[in-house]
Parts: sequence; structure tokens; C-alpha cells
Amino acid sequence: MELKKTTLEFNTVKLMQDIRAAADGESLRDLEAVSGVSASTLSRLDNGAMPDMNIFMRLCEAFKLQPGDYFVWVDWTGEVRG
Repeated sequence: MELKKTTLEFNTVKLMQDIRAAADGESLRDLEAVSGVSASTLSRLDNGAMPDMNIFMRLCEAFKLQPGDYFVWVDWTGEVRG
């Protein structure tokens, strides 16, 4: 049996896409008002930064997102598994 190296990665791009979809095109300032997460932090996330757990959970709660949707297993070849 061959063992493959896998890593669990966080998908910030999908998180921000889903937040934007849930917010229906509102500005980062509007998203700040809804979530309590600063517009500057949201901008950093838009640019691919990793949120800390508190911010991530606040965003999931504010926009009714499922936290497990943003973690993905990737094997050593770069192939995504589920």
C-alpha cells in the first residue's frame, strides 16, 4: 500500500466568494457593519490572507456559512480530495 502525503488546507478564496455572494455585492464597509470584522481585515482576506479562528468563526456566523466548507485535503501531487 502506497502512502501519500496529504495536507489540510484552508480555502480563503472560497470563503470570500461565499461572503460576497451572501452579501449581494455590498461594500467592505457594509460587510464590516454586518460581521464586526474590520474592512481592512476583509480586504486582506480578499487578497488571500488566512483569518485567525475567531475572525473565521465570526464571519461564518454572520453570513450563515458552514466552517467545514473551507477546509480541503490536498495530496502531495496537488490533487484535491473531497
